[in-house]
Amino acid sequence: MQMSVAMKMKWGILVSMGVASLSLLCGCAAMVVGGAVAAGTGTAAYVKGELTSQEDAPLDRAWKATDAQVNDMRCTILEKRKNEVSAQVVCRDPANNKIEINLMAAKESSTTFRIRVGMFGDEIYSQEIMTKIRKRF
Repeated sequence: MQMSVAMKMKWGILVSMGVASLSLLCGCAAMVVGGAVAAGTGTAAYVKGELTSQEDAPLDRAWKATDAQVNDMRCTILEKRKNEVSAQVVCRDPANNKIEINLMAAKESSTTFRIRVGMFGDEIYSQEIMTKIRKRF
């Protein structure tokens, strides 16, 4: 039995969609399991190009650590703001990577970080930045 070109394309698309769906489901399951295991201080997740981490540090201390780290990285500041409940710094590192770090007071003594490097994200670089900020608490 010989398939037409159109039929082959339909099957190819169908198989590709199935594989993509399966990989997404596996990724979500891994995220749920990983989140359950790592629940607590410093819990981090990397989703859609952004690292999100819950840290045991009040917003002011988290902001000072973030500001010091960005300065040590010799970043060029594009935007920087802070209020009572949130803070943000957008900068470019010496390699011209755009880095966006958002902080949100989660509780009186904890802060949620969201870090994105570049348009699509860089998980390893984001984790390195978070690790260096965390050491400054």
